[in-house]
Amino acid sequence: MSRIFALIIASTAAFSFISCRGKENAPKETPLTLVMAEVNPEDTVAGRTDRAFKRKVEELSDGKIIIDLKCSGILGSEKQVLDIIRSDDNSIHMMRGPANLSQIGGKKSALVSIPFTFRNDEHFWKFTRSDVAKEILDEPYEEGLGIKGLFYIEEGFRHLFATVPIKSVEDMKGMKFRVSGEILTSLAQSLGAVGKKVDFTDLYAELLTGAVDVAENPISNYLSNSFNIVAPHLLLDGHMIGAGQVIINAGTWDSLDERQKDIIVRAGEYAQDFCRQTLDKANADAIAKIKAKGGTVTEVPDKTPWQNACRDIIEEKSRAYPALYEKILELGK
Repeated sequence: MSRIFALIIASTAAFSFISCRGKENAPKETPLTLVMAEVNPEDTVAGRTDRAFKRKVEELSDGKIIIDLKCSGILGSEKQVLDIIRSDDNSIHMMRGPANLSQIGGKKSALVSIPFTFRNDEHFWKFTRSDVAKEILDEPYEEGLGIKGLFYIEEGFRHLFATVPIKSVEDMKGMKFRVSGEILTSLAQSLGAVGKKVDFTDLYAELLTGAVDVAENPISNYLSNSFNIVAPHLLLDGHMIGAGQVIINAGTWDSLDERQKDIIVRAGEYAQDFCRQTLDKANADAIAKIKAKGGTVTEVPDKTPWQNACRDIIEEKSRAYPALYEKILELGK
């Protein structure tokens, strides 16, 4: 009996050894890697939000989905990356791109860029969690444009800043307003200003010499580019939202299983909340620094006169989807 017992023990040990060796030699599951592009540096609000999204995806997936984040435009300009993502290239899967995708056929997304659409940050963030936002994000995917919108981020409202104090629409009349595109040109005209096209790299010098009186940008950009030195008067009119959206290649999205899609969506919701908290602190810190450096910061308690001045632009840009635009406005009431 002792011999039989010894044989059983030896056989069991050998089987266990072989089983363990089998587990050790079994191929490990290769993580799914998604390359994500960002034109801004990693330490900006957009870059930090991207990193928060990356961390959450990798956490929720237990490392089975890796977001390979490439910042500072090393993969190309926003337009170049958007073209690549929409193609079959498959070298870039995701990007933090523009909120307005009307240039590629995402017509509903243009509603987000209409001046004086969002009353405040709370209005915008309420919109991002609404069915209206989902409809706009899904439009490119449903129209077969090669991409799918995942979630929105915000880089801050765009505000006016000038070489002289501005407190009302009347103060804008005749001022030389730096413009960079069709929307800003229309905005300048509506406010009674004179639009002047100036490259962003030349704006500081143009403000310094008086060739330009007024321009606009998010608060963080205003401070980081030292515009507060040559144009120390900041008006918090919030005429447009500096919004973007994270998008993914449609084929890549279709290739994900339901659990992977759920992880991406949940991580996007987390990143939106992170963006809001980060931006609130960044804006508060920037305003404190602007005031400490001698700049003036003027609130706009009632935007109605500004909205009325821009009524023609608002009606023109919302004409294609009046009911959808009204739903966006209702979210702010």
